[in-house]
Amino acid sequence: MKNIEYLLAESFHRKLTKDEKFLLEKELKNNEEAKKEKNELNRTLEILDVYSPAFSNDFAGKVMDRLFGQETEIQMLDLFPVFKKILLGGLVATLALVFSIYITDGSFNADTILGLSDINSEELILTLLNF
Repeated sequence: MKNIEYLLAESFHRKLTKDEKFLLEKELKNNEEAKKEKNELNRTLEILDVYSPAFSNDFAGKVMDRLFGQETEIQMLDLFPVFKKILLGGLVATLALVFSIYITDGSFNADTILGLSDINSEELILTLLNF
């Protein structure tokens, strides 16, 4: 049925070959649904042939003025508020990290920041071997 629908639609747009025309006519004789489809397509095409959209008399002029009449400026996006929000979010996260380090270890030396405060030199080798 898909092939017949395709042939039916194509018959309105181009000239069918003899084989295609024979197949379509045979199907139209035997199939009531295909006949209805062809009649609906004929009615639709007749309606579209009569249809002409109505535009105002100055439509073309208004479109041209809108396209070319006024200077178009490229507006730059203001990204400063976005940057400010990202910066503030990063600052809050950093402060939370520093505060949690201070709470857990009680100081701010280099070993604490690197996470080495609880490891002594004897456990360092065992810790590195476990990774």
